[in-house]
Amino acid sequence: MPTEKNNDPVTSTDQLERARAKAGMLVVLGSDVAIAVAAVLGVFWLRLSGDTTNGTEIAAVLTSAFTAIGTMTTAYFGIKSMSNTALSMHRREPDAVRPVPTSVPVPPEPAGPVGPGPGSPAPGPSDSGLTGPGPGPGTVG
Repeated sequence: MPTEKNNDPVTSTDQLERARAKAGMLVVLGSDVAIAVAAVLGVFWLRLSGDTTNGTEIAAVLTSAFTAIGTMTTAYFGIKSMSNTALSMHRREPDAVRPVPTSVPVPPEPAGPVGPGPGSPAPGPSDSGLTGPGPGPGTVG
């Protein structure tokens, strides 16, 4: 029975993303297991070596393993979430594009005069509220 080839770009992209996610998760899980096994073997080796091993060496090995596992797993999920976000934004991009106006709209002019118009007299000294000459230089007011 011949198999049909799927030419739908959305489905093939989804299948590709799923395959990448599965492969990435397997790599991270395999690395996490390898680090955990190495840490457990290191602790047993320290305990069985016969030296006077104190708890600080064992704590250092376990802390390093925990840090490596946490960092690797967090990095995987951070990169994967950003990839998913970028992919979903790319898929919505044609709907989100808005036409750019070719000209800048000019705001309408105000309805009435805002300040003194061309026919009004210029403000003079009588309009300033002063009634006479002020104190001259050197006078205390």
